[in-house]
Amino acid sequence: MSLYRRERSPYWWCQFKDHNGIRRRMALAQNKEASDLIQRNIRRLVDYRVAEGRTDPGLLSWVSSLPSGIHRRLVDFALVDAQDQGRRVPLTDHLEQWAQALLAQGVSQKQANLKRTRCRSLLLEECGFSYGHEINAEDVNRGLHRLQHERKRSQRTRNHYLQSAKQFERWLYQRKSLGSCSLDQVRPISITTEATRGVLTPAQAQRLLDYCMDAPEIQGKTWSMSGPQRAMLYRMALQTGLRANELRQLKRHHVDLARGVVTINAESAKSRRQQTVALRPDLASDLGEFLQWHHPGSVIFDMPKQNSATYRYLLKPDLTKSGLPLTDETGGKLDFHALRHTFVTWLSNAGASSQTVQALARHSDLSVTQRYLHSTPQAEQSAVVKLPSLQTLPDPNQVLAAVGGECGAQCGAHPVLDEKSGDDTRQPPGVIADIDDVKVVANAPRTTRTSDLRFRRPLLYPTELSGPR
Repeated sequence: MSLYRRERSPYWWCQFKDHNGIRRRMALAQNKEASDLIQRNIRRLVDYRVAEGRTDPGLLSWVSSLPSGIHRRLVDFALVDAQDQGRRVPLTDHLEQWAQALLAQGVSQKQANLKRTRCRSLLLEECGFSYGHEINAEDVNRGLHRLQHERKRSQRTRNHYLQSAKQFERWLYQRKSLGSCSLDQVRPISITTEATRGVLTPAQAQRLLDYCMDAPEIQGKTWSMSGPQRAMLYRMALQTGLRANELRQLKRHHVDLARGVVTINAESAKSRRQQTVALRPDLASDLGEFLQWHHPGSVIFDMPKQNSATYRYLLKPDLTKSGLPLTDETGGKLDFHALRHTFVTWLSNAGASSQTVQALARHSDLSVTQRYLHSTPQAEQSAVVKLPSLQTLPDPNQVLAAVGGECGAQCGAHPVLDEKSGDDTRQPPGVIADIDDVKVVANAPRTTRTSDLRFRRPLLYPTELSGPR
């Protein structure tokens, strides 16, 4: 067994013969002392395999702490029984290693902690598992049921717990710490009931901001915000659509007042990509006055660290004291993220195209943007009013002609026939025929139960034109 360093390689390499006499080479570490320790323990692993004895538990614990690349090579060389190691290492240790692996893949610290917490809550607390080989589908299903019905988790949150547990089990399987993935047969449930977020109307938003401008300061243990600061915070959320975490990490040098844009760093953006957000001219002007005493590297908003605390200690009291409800007309909850829903809905109501709304909301898919669009009774009424009018009113002249004549001087005189000659004695429009010459009125009803036309058509046959047959 030898330890050496290759040319142009930052790592120290180890060359040894395994328990089958096969020559093996593998990279260890960049530090010589750490590489020497790994080499000595690899020699111990080879000796255990040659003697066909049980591996020292302390050595197995050391193997589980190795980087994934070295661990995978030892498993490939058959120096470590991955499944046997998985039975010996507690799930708590595996969860910590999994969280570190997520961070190495580029997952944020917050997301890695959330996934680890969900797995610990489901697998350790609800199901009572201690080692990886104990994970089974039946107990996980019962644990998910308790989370939903006893812990009052929503249907969507239940599916999130299941997704994290499946991801953790697949990671154990890829490390060959498990022989199979038993949770693949557990299916997520359909989401039938879900709490929705509401939308503020422009009048409600203005009322909230007006109240905050004169409101007192609110202080926490590690944060404090005055009324005008909260007003600017809400206004930024309503007119830019920034998320709470993005506003929490926003600094003075991220705002470019000359260009009228705000830059969101990749670390704070949900997509993990740097993004820019446009500002309204009036918002940029007011924001410039608000930031005139801020240091370029200072945080703009001294907010609570948790989104739930932002709603509980800031937005909820301000909504209540300004006389606004905590839900909108449709029953949607008006929490801090509802301000982003309001931003997207206002853009849509203003006539912006779907692609423009998606771009301003910084969503990767249009289907996500559609979940942020809300319909209000006022918007529905305004949309209905804009429909084309299809109202059809009957022409009075046509109605009169259909029942037997036309209307006086505006439409022309009635055709009148002489009783003896049968000639047409129609007069020009505006001229009424001589009453003595009027005998029979054309287009009059042929059959009637009375000869007096005043009873049959009183409006079309005035008394002066009526006469016996």
